[in-house]
Amino acid sequence: MLNRLREWWSVLSGRDVVNHELDEELAFHRDARRDDLIREGLSPEVAERQARIELGMTETHRQAYREARGFAWLDRLGGDLRYGFRSLRQRPGFSLSVVLILGLAIAVNTVLFSIYSAYVLQPPKVAVADRLVDITLYSEDGRSRNWLQDEELQRLQPVLDSVLQSTLARREFGVPVTTPMTSNARKAMVFAQIVEPDFFRVLGAKPAMGRVFAPGEGQVEGRDPLLVLSDSGWRSLAGADPAVIGKPITLNGQQYTVIGVMPADFGGIDVILPAFWAPRSMSGQLLGAPGGMQPRPWMITGVLAPGVRPEQVAARLTTALGNLDQSNEVGERFRDATVAPRTSRLDAGDAEAMKVAAWPIFAAFALVLLVACANLANLFLARATARRNELAIRLSLGASRGRVVSQLLTESLLLALAAAVLACAITTLAVEPLHRLVFGMVLRFGMDIGAVSADWRAFAYAVLLAMLAAVTFGLIPALQATRGDLAGGVRRDGHAFGGRLPSHRLRGVLMTAQIASSLLLLVVAGLIVDNARLADDLDAGYDLDRVVHLRYQSPNPTLLQRLREEPGVCDLSVVANAPLMGVLARQGVGIDGRTEVVGSMQTDEHYFDALGIQLLDGRGFSRQESEDGADVAVLSAATAARWFPGRSALGAELEIVPGRGDDSPPRHVRVIGVAPDVVSQFFFQGRDHSLVYLPQSDGDQLLVAIDRPVGQMASRLSDLCVDAGGFCEPNTLREQIGIQRMPFAVASQVAVVLGVLALLISCVGLYGVVSYLIARRTREIGVRIALGAQPGGVLRFVLGGALRQVLIGMAIALPLCLLLSFALSRLMPTLSLFGFNAYVLTPAMLLGIALLATLRPAWRATAISPMRALREE
Repeated sequence: MLNRLREWWSVLSGRDVVNHELDEELAFHRDARRDDLIREGLSPEVAERQARIELGMTETHRQAYREARGFAWLDRLGGDLRYGFRSLRQRPGFSLSVVLILGLAIAVNTVLFSIYSAYVLQPPKVAVADRLVDITLYSEDGRSRNWLQDEELQRLQPVLDSVLQSTLARREFGVPVTTPMTSNARKAMVFAQIVEPDFFRVLGAKPAMGRVFAPGEGQVEGRDPLLVLSDSGWRSLAGADPAVIGKPITLNGQQYTVIGVMPADFGGIDVILPAFWAPRSMSGQLLGAPGGMQPRPWMITGVLAPGVRPEQVAARLTTALGNLDQSNEVGERFRDATVAPRTSRLDAGDAEAMKVAAWPIFAAFALVLLVACANLANLFLARATARRNELAIRLSLGASRGRVVSQLLTESLLLALAAAVLACAITTLAVEPLHRLVFGMVLRFGMDIGAVSADWRAFAYAVLLAMLAAVTFGLIPALQATRGDLAGGVRRDGHAFGGRLPSHRLRGVLMTAQIASSLLLLVVAGLIVDNARLADDLDAGYDLDRVVHLRYQSPNPTLLQRLREEPGVCDLSVVANAPLMGVLARQGVGIDGRTEVVGSMQTDEHYFDALGIQLLDGRGFSRQESEDGADVAVLSAATAARWFPGRSALGAELEIVPGRGDDSPPRHVRVIGVAPDVVSQFFFQGRDHSLVYLPQSDGDQLLVAIDRPVGQMASRLSDLCVDAGGFCEPNTLREQIGIQRMPFAVASQVAVVLGVLALLISCVGLYGVVSYLIARRTREIGVRIALGAQPGGVLRFVLGGALRQVLIGMAIALPLCLLLSFALSRLMPTLSLFGFNAYVLTPAMLLGIALLATLRPAWRATAISPMRALREE
C-alpha cells in the first residue's frame, strides 16, 4: 500500500516528466517505423504520414498507459475538480447560498461535538494518560462505589499500592479566601484539591514556576503548609504575580507558602480545575475551613505498571480484598472490584453515562443538518433541471451515467468542503462562549471547568459531516439528472430513479421532511420554554422572597446571636438541608408492618415559622426536642393522607429504619404534626408527595427570614458572616430557583436556536421550491388565466399546492411530538409536556411563516401574461 501511495504521489508531483518521457518513447517508435518505411521505398512525407496513422492518436496511448498503471482516476478527478470550480464560479449566488446554509448546519453540530469531545474523548493532558484507570469497588451487598472515606482509604491503601504502580488519591473541597480580584476584603469561594505528595511526579507534570511537592513533604499531619497553584489560581489568588514563589496565602486563618505554579495546559485529571493543590498532611486544616463547602470523599485513580492490563489488576485487587480481614473495620466492607481505563477528564462511569445521554442531543442537532440537506437537495434538483440540455448532450456523446454522476457529486463535494471550512471557522470562534453559556450554573458557583477549543477531532468531524451531506443532497439530484431516458433531459418534467418517482413528488417529499423536522425541533423548544417558565409562577407553599439561604456558611453561636439581634431579621433556622437545594435525603420508615423509603428533612424548631408554613394539624418541634433529637416527627399532608386515610395521623407511631451499614436498632417516633405539602427539592419536581420532618439542631445550613428588601440585607448578612470568621453568599430561595432554572434556560435557548435555524432553512427552501414550480408551470397557469381564471383562484391554486406539503409535514411531526411528550411524562410527571405554546402557538407560527414564504411567488403567479407564457413555450 505504501509503495502504491508513493507511486501515485510521484505521478502527481512529476506528471509533466512522465508525459515527457512517454512522448519521447512514442516519438521513438514513430521515427523507427518511419525509417523502416523509407527503407522500403516510400518517400519521407508519405512514410511520416503512414507511421503516424499506424501509431494512432498519442492521447489514446497516454490514456491506455495511465489506465494500465492505475492512474486514470487521478486524471478524471482532476478534470472533475477543474470543471466543478468553473461551473460553481459561474453561479456565485447559488454557490454562496449552499455554503452558508450547509456551513451553519455543520457548525452547530461541530460546536456540540467539540464540547462533547473535550469531556468524553480527550484524555487528560498528562504523561501517563494511557495508563490511568478508574477503580470501582463493590461491597458485600453488591453496592458499587468509586470513592472512599478517610478510614476506608487508610485501610485499603496498602491493597491498592500492591496492585498498582501508583495510586492517585485526591479530594476536592471549597474554601473561602480573600483574593486580589475581590474588593473591600470580601471573600470568594475557590475550589482546590488535597493530593498525595507524589501527585505531580506520577503524572509527569512540570511546573511553569517554582517546584512541586518534594519526596518527604506532606507526610506528617499538620506539617508542610505548602501550595502549588494552577494557572487560573495564580491569576485569581495571586493577581498573576511573577514573583509569587515563596509568598504566603492565608487560608482559614493559617498561612500557606506558594512553592510552584503549574502551566496553563495542566489542570489535573478531573473536570473541575483546582485553584491550587495542597498536600495530604494539611487535610485537617483545610477541610475544616469555616464557611467552606462540604468536602467530597477521596477519589481514587490508579496508574498501571507498563505492560499490565486493567483486567489483570482487577483480578489481583479482587483477590487481595478477599484475603483482607475487614470484619472489625469502620465503613464498607469491599469484596470485589472492576478496573476501567480512564479515557477522559470524566471517570469511566460518568463518561459512559454522558455517552448515553448525548445520543438524543446529537439527534436533535442532526435534525438541523437533515433539514439543510433536504433543502439543498431541492436546490440541486432545480439546478439539475436547468442543466438538462447540457447533461443530455454529454450523455449523448458517450459519457457513461456513472461518469456524469461522478462529476455532479464532485461539485457537491466542493461546496460541502467549502461549507466545512466555514463551519470550522464558526466553531473556532463560538465554541468557548457557548461552552461557558451551557455550563453557566457551574461557573456561578465559582468552579473552573477550563476552556474548550476546536481541535483536529472537531475539524475531522466537520469534514466527515460535509462529505456525508454532499452524498445526501447531491446523489438524488445526480441520479435524477442522469436517468436512463436521454430524451428526459430536454423535457420539463421527469421521473427520478428511472421513472419510478415523479420529480415534483420527490421535491414534495424533501419539503415535507424539512417541515416535519423543523416542527419537531420547535415543539421541543416550546416544551422546554414552558417548563422554564414554571419557575416564574411557582407556588412553593412559602414566601420565596423573604427567606435567605446563607450559602457556604455553617452556623456558630456568635453568628446566630448577631443574626437574631440584627434589625430586619425576623427569624432564622438551622437545617441539615435547605429547601430547593436538590434531592432530599432518603429515609426508610416502617408503618403497619411495611417499610417505605421517603424524603427526610432534619430541621430545628424555627423552620416552619421562618418559612411561614402554617401547620394543618398538631404542632411543630420544641426547642428541647430539636436539641435532643427527640423521637417525634412531622408529616407532610400527602404522606399523612396516604398512611392514615380518613383519620388523624397525630399520635401514630412510626419506625425509623437505620440506613445500610448502620447496625443500630430501629428508632420509634411519634407523629406530633402535619404540615402542608411544599416544594423542598428541585422546583420541577413539584410539591413533596412523601416527606418526614425530624428534629435536629446541629445542622450546617442557615435560613434567615427577613422583613426588608433583600438588596438592603444581603451585604449586611455577608458582613456578619465575615465578622464571625466565616463566609457566605446570601441568596433568596427565589434566586435559588433561578439557579435551578439555568439548565432549562440554556436548553430552551439552544432548542429555540436549532428550531429557528431549521425553520428559516425550510422557509427559504419552500420559497425556492414554490418559485421553481411556478416557473415550471408558467404555461399551465397562463392557460388557466386565458380560460378565465381569476387572480384569487390562481393564488389559491398555488398556495394550496405549497401549503399541502406544510400540512403533511405537520401531520407527521405532531404525532411524533405527542409520543415524545407521553414518554417523558411517564418519567417526569410534574413537568408540563402538553403545553399550549408548544402544541398550538408553535404549529400556528410555522404555518403562518410558511404562508408568508409562499405568498410572494404565489402573488407573482397571478400576474403571468397568458400570451407571453404561450410564446415562451
